[in-house]
Amino acid sequence: MPVSNRIFVTNLMDVQTGLSVRKARYVKEAEQNSAGLLAVLHDLRSGTDEDALRTFITFCDIPLTLGPRPSWRPLAKGAGEIREGMRSLGQQNFTIALTLHELALKFCERHFRKLRRHAADRRLDGVPNFLHTSLAIGGVLESQIERALSGLEAREQVTTEEWSTFRELCDTYFLNYRELNALIWEHCLSKLIGEFPQKRIREAFEPELQPLNDLSQKMLQFRERVEELRTSKCLLHSYRKTSAPFGYFGSVFGDQRWAKLKKEMAAVHAQITSAVLGDSRSGGIGQAGIVT
Repeated sequence: MPVSNRIFVTNLMDVQTGLSVRKARYVKEAEQNSAGLLAVLHDLRSGTDEDALRTFITFCDIPLTLGPRPSWRPLAKGAGEIREGMRSLGQQNFTIALTLHELALKFCERHFRKLRRHAADRRLDGVPNFLHTSLAIGGVLESQIERALSGLEAREQVTTEEWSTFRELCDTYFLNYRELNALIWEHCLSKLIGEFPQKRIREAFEPELQPLNDLSQKMLQFRERVEELRTSKCLLHSYRKTSAPFGYFGSVFGDQRWAKLKKEMAAVHAQITSAVLGDSRSGGIGQAGIVT
């Protein structure tokens, strides 16, 4: 009786996490520098491995000191490719976002503590780590909104319970994003302006300026998609056979709150860009990352 060749399958485990090396690799790459972090976030968002997402959010812990950072470079995967990757999970994206919600908030909480330490002890050599950590928080917040929204967009109809849960999630994530902006501008950059020459501030901040503006743009673009979802799939049917979209009920996406938040976010990022590049060059580049 013929016997096939024996195949040995190895499942290498990471000592720190106790998980597979493949999943732990995401954590290590994200902790190294901003370029690695952004690449990992793109891979995780466009993939279908929920365990890898959970591993990253649970174990990624950016250190307070970093080695030399590489120059920022555009990533290969664009927003369209990321959304296409999420579509493969369809409605499951909403459930995944819910299961990762508490882990995402804990991720933000522990990294906010590090940002506050940096802000309290302001030094230019700490800026790369400060911005790396900021992009990690913002990336997790944006990714969670994207995944939850993609899951609801894949449904034929959204229930009132799902709509309510989604609003609460987004309110929490945008509250954290506002705190992130406040730490970057009010507690860090605006203070450094009076302590160091503009040239040195630019050298410290410019490598991550475009990723910060990209993040701002992505956060602002959610409102249009949420409104499309609300008016097409969040419908309250009545006996008169007419339907009306669910309300925002004080959510961050409501007309008044959103208009105020949009104006505030645009103003903050214009100030950041102006402070980093100088008033003479802030106009064109700064506005590229701001949706008005």
